[in-house]
Amino acid sequence: MKQFLSLLAALPDYRSLRGGVLAGRSPQLSVGLAGIHEAHFIYALRQDSGRPVHVLAPNEAMAHKLCEDINALFG
Repeated sequence: MKQFLSLLAALPDYRSLRGGVLAGRSPQLSVGLAGIHEAHFIYALRQDSGRPVHVLAPNEAMAHKLCEDINALFG
């Protein structure tokens, strides 16, 4: 798990998103990520902040897929 989190720490876009979350600036927006990368960002933000993460998906099928991806990666 820690390897997944440390990979994101090097990405400027993730650091920016994380900084906004930790500073209490919300909502935060991330676009253009593939599904599995979305799951990775969501999980990492949850772990880094210790806060719940609220995610909006464009439809139920995509929301279900995102949940599957998060569960597959991090059970």
